[in-house]
Amino acid sequence: MQLRKPYLPVVKKVRITQEQKHFTNFVQKSNNVRNAFMIDDVEAIADRTLLLIDNIYDFWCIMQEIAMTLKQAGASVIFYLTT
Repeated sequence: MQLRKPYLPVVKKVRITQEQKHFTNFVQKSNNVRNAFMIDDVEAIADRTLLLIDNIYDFWCIMQEIAMTLKQAGASVIFYLTT
């Protein structure tokens, strides 16, 4: 399946985190990834609707952190897709 939309590799991990499997609850997992990402090209996402795709569902902590980072950088709307 092709979405026929551009791929924007703008999310960068800026600090080392532990594997999420080492934590047992949402708070621990959220704290583990807090401020772990930045947006490499803010202009590329400004006022855009984005689809954020992750291959692992685990309390949504990583997805939420990245979505918050994207929103703070100027993304308009963010949709999530996970397996």
